[in-house]
Amino acid sequence: MIQPGSVVRQGMGLGSGIGWIGLAPSRDGFAWMGYRTVVKDGRIELETPAVDVPLFLLRGLPQLAGKAVHTCFDRSETGSLHEQNPILLTCEARAYRVEVTNANRKLAGGGASLLQFSYGGRTQTLYRWAAGLVDQRAEVVWAGDLDGDDKLDLLVDHGSLTLYMSSWAVAGQLVGRVAAARGN
Repeated sequence: MIQPGSVVRQGMGLGSGIGWIGLAPSRDGFAWMGYRTVVKDGRIELETPAVDVPLFLLRGLPQLAGKAVHTCFDRSETGSLHEQNPILLTCEARAYRVEVTNANRKLAGGGASLLQFSYGGRTQTLYRWAAGLVDQRAEVVWAGDLDGDDKLDLLVDHGSLTLYMSSWAVAGQLVGRVAAARGN
């Protein structure tokens, strides 16, 4: 997973090429679109500049390319967990919750902060900040159904942009980690 404009470091294996799909704004919210990338001045760029720049690019998951995308939340709303904690998401009449526990470690007595995702009485820890959440990023960038399974998928920035999908969850989980952005 990469973001357009990411720095390409030698040995990353991210040269120019086809086969990338990206989650991009569309007339109906967001949609999967195909892209070809080039490396210019050490950065990943789209070969043909897009009107709607994708949030991220993926390679190796062609089965997603034809799937309809249902958006329930995007960063145009308040996605920062520093500003709003928890974030309550409703999608297809289901209520989900994303929150950082022990967010203000000075007030809570120190310790780790956890990024947690909850639905239907189940809670899954997505990320752990060992020293607590202070100045690090914690943002829900996008939420919805990327793969047509009628369950919530998340794009979260917790220091690196990370995609979590329900269809990648193992037993006992709500979502599984698909990919994290490479580069910066």
